[in-house]
Amino acid sequence: SVTAFGALPSNSQIEACLAERQRIFEPVDHVDRLRQLRQEAVRLMSQLSGFEPRLTGPVLAGTATSTSRIELHVFAANAEAVAATLERFGHRLTACSKNFRFGGGRQAQVPAWRFHSDGAGVLTPVFPENGIREAPLSSVDKRPMARAARYEIEAMLM
Repeated sequence: SVTAFGALPSNSQIEACLAERQRIFEPVDHVDRLRQLRQEAVRLMSQLSGFEPRLTGPVLAGTATSTSRIELHVFAANAEAVAATLERFGHRLTACSKNFRFGGGRQAQVPAWRFHSDGAGVLTPVFPENGIREAPLSSVDKRPMARAARYEIEAMLM
């Protein structure tokens, strides 16, 4: 879109600039925080292993800030099964939903659970079981979201 000030940067340009800013001005803090968030994501993914969890968003991309939350996509026949599992591990949940866009202009509102774990905000949208085959579109670049399994996050931590 064009304004009186010229063309605005794209979401992917903004994300690239954020990553560069973090690299320059917060190198140690950013690396430490990202490691903590990824370690917590791995722990939660272990708890949710029956739902094939996938990490996505800034924690996966490496652009997480001090206020970024862990976003884990999970796949189940119903959201209550995910809630029951999380509650067994002592998490206090808040029900919510999140809108996603998919290819072909399709949109869907997906049930989700919000909670805090080890000081990090967490969001777990619950997709249908076959939803693992089609990632929603990223708001950054309008391409399918990057999603990573637990073993991929563990490899990042080595």
